[in-house]
Amino acid sequence: MRALGGPGRRRAPDRPPGRVPPPLDEGLAGRRRALAAAHGWEYRTGDQRLIQGWPRPVLPPGPLGRVRNAISGRHRGRAFIAFDYVHLAPDSGAWQNIQVCAVRLPAQVPYVEVRDPEGGAHDVYAESPEVRYAFDLLSAEVCAAIRRHGLTRFHLDGRHLICTDQGGGPRRLPGMLDALADLLDGIPDAFWERWRQA
Repeated sequence: MRALGGPGRRRAPDRPPGRVPPPLDEGLAGRRRALAAAHGWEYRTGDQRLIQGWPRPVLPPGPLGRVRNAISGRHRGRAFIAFDYVHLAPDSGAWQNIQVCAVRLPAQVPYVEVRDPEGGAHDVYAESPEVRYAFDLLSAEVCAAIRRHGLTRFHLDGRHLICTDQGGGPRRLPGMLDALADLLDGIPDAFWERWRQA
């Protein structure tokens, strides 16, 4: 495992004028609604406020996209939000959709990005302005959960552990929530106490 110093937070500009996102995919919306109903979770067509204040590296590069099909609730005792993020792909300029999942943390903590670039390589990398924090996070239990679930990229920022389906792991939401819960189960209470921010 390696911990690296990282860049500060960056914010993206809003959507460029004249670029209108595609209409809501009713088939996908129906599947998300059904999933929420089956688990007793709440469904909303969209809520742009969900990503306000998030560090820019969490979401794909380019103009800020749109939040669609937002699901919120509790899983294994932890509050979460999940949604589809519709954005312009920087290389093609076409609209793309990724799934984003954010699980509430037991404490507010500094920013860190964690990567396992080869999905099982010997090194798991963590980048944060607080290098000691990154080292403390990457315990043997956390690294084992990262590899077991095939997570290749996620972030801790403020009160959320955030992962997109571009960051590996299970493709379906219940599986992703289990993967993130397993990861958080490997972090001892002492970590949250040490790195808790006011």
